[in-house]
Amino acid sequence: MNITSVSEQLRRLNVLTVECFIQIGWLSTQHHEGVRLSPYRGNGRDYCDFRDYQEGDKVSRINWKMLARRPERPVITLLEEERNACVCVLVDVSRGMDMCSVGLSKRELAAVITKSVLRSATRTNDTAVFATYDERGVKRYFGKRGAHQLTTMAPTAVLDTQESAYLDKGTSGLACALRRLPPNRSLVFVVTDLHHFTAEDREMLRLMGSRHEIVFLSVSDLRERELPAERLIPFLPIPGFYPVVDDNGSASVICTTKRARAAHSKRFIDQETERFRQLAELNCKFAAMRTEDSHETRRSQLTRILSGGRRCLDLKQEGAQQ
Repeated sequence: MNITSVSEQLRRLNVLTVECFIQIGWLSTQHHEGVRLSPYRGNGRDYCDFRDYQEGDKVSRINWKMLARRPERPVITLLEEERNACVCVLVDVSRGMDMCSVGLSKRELAAVITKSVLRSATRTNDTAVFATYDERGVKRYFGKRGAHQLTTMAPTAVLDTQESAYLDKGTSGLACALRRLPPNRSLVFVVTDLHHFTAEDREMLRLMGSRHEIVFLSVSDLRERELPAERLIPFLPIPGFYPVVDDNGSASVICTTKRARAAHSKRFIDQETERFRQLAELNCKFAAMRTEDSHETRRSQLTRILSGGRRCLDLKQEGAQQ
């Protein structure tokens, strides 16, 4: 890994990140204190109920006003105990994520999303889990820890293109990453281009979708939607000619017309819509993010996804429209 190059990328991308309050739609059952509502009763700020005083209860919990009215039956005040939540980020780092034609590369957009999620999680003292994967297995994994500890490490791991050994290998990298999710209910963001979406992935999502709240953020590039290629090779622009790398890693030059690009774009969007339909059936939410979008558009979309409680607005409708 070229540390200088990655550091420069991080500095450049840092201004594109957002930070907002992440909403969750359930009562947190994590073990550490935070600002999330939980089903537990104990130390907190908000009243929830009363119960009779029992031996061993703190005297400071006694409700003295009620004791003055009924000295024979002391009661204590129960408060809602606030906990933190766990936010998980799983990022696809397969070769196709290096696609770049306009604006950011898909890998850089994934790094922006990752840092935005983790920075936002620090505002509520949440814990975080992070993993990168490709089509064959898990490449990097950082277990549960404070989200603030991952705000630099995680984006660096996304931008690192150096080959490394697999921590977990199988027929599907996404399925391997999903198996590493914590047992308690968590908010899971999967950042991917959805090029490799297998039957094993769907079966694992069917299981995990009932346990966690899973949000897919599908990233795509303008030329990716117009050309049958996984990566573009940097070149001097010649109208109609595109040096590309296909799924097998072979380089070639595609000569195409505007009509042919429009036809391929329609097929790409149809395939993406079908993927979104499958995710909806698996109880997953989703949104499509484009590398060529302006900073204002991307910022607004990320803020809506993070702070909208994933009532989704509905993200299902957003995906279908695109």
